[in-house]
This record gives sequence, structure tokens and C-alpha cells, in this order.
Amino acid sequence: NNAAITDSVLMQKVNDNYTGQIPGNDTESFYKYYIKATDSLGISVASPEHAPLDLYSFAAASDFIKPVINHVSPVVSPLVQWPARIIAEVSDTSGIDYVRVDWFKNTEVTVKTFYLVNTTGNTYTALFKSDTSEVSASIKFIIP
Repeated sequence: NNAAITDSVLMQKVNDNYTGQIPGNDTESFYKYYIKATDSLGISVASPEHAPLDLYSFAAASDFIKPVINHVSPVVSPLVQWPARIIAEVSDTSGIDYVRVDWFKNTEVTVKTFYLVNTTGNTYTALFKSDTSEVSASIKFIIP
């Protein structure tokens, strides 16, 4: 059931942690691995505990599932409360890279962009990136 380990990667110390990258081959694959640490006295330990008989594993596969966005658009935002805060709950099975808002005023052809910041869990938020001179009319925006 456990295939032989055919490659190894040295890990590099970054602050108080060690990190390494398992090289891929740009194809869908199933990876099995374990981690081994050796101290300055030559004493080693492996994780999982019974490695290489027991191994960690993961699949590297194409992501065909779109992220899910839950958002309620502000209907009216008085100028004294501008800029409006945009809040969205965004989730995806393989993680979120970024959440972007594209917007334009009335029928302008120039699309402006700003990014939402991940504040907690799946919540992304930012103040609308415009000044009050740009909100004298209707603003349309999408979270692509």
C-alpha cells in the first residue's frame, strides 16, 4: 500500500520554523510524504510516528469549483457616512487568493478596482475606494 519514497527535500529554517516545497510536475498527482528531524546529537524523530510505514498524503488536482461569494450590496449610503464599507463572505475548497471589487460610475467605461482584506475566517472587507465627488450618482460594482 505504501510506495517507496523516491525523493527528498531539505527544509530551510525560517525564523523558528522549517519549511520546504515538494516539487510538482504540473500534472494531477497523489503525494505521500513524511518529515524527519535530526538534532545536533544525531537523534532523529519522524512524523507521522511510524514513518516511513505510515505517511502523510495529499492530492494535487485541478480546481474546477468556483469560489462562493455571499454579499449584500449597500442600497443607499449618505455622503456623511461615505465611504461605504463593502463586506463579503467568500469561501473556496482550495482557498482564496484575493477578493477584488471592480466598479464604475453611471455609464463610464473606465473600471476602477480595489481589493478586500481578509479580516477573519471567510470575511473580506474594505472601505469603498472613492472620494465623495464620485458618489453624486449611481455606482455599480461587482465582486468578480
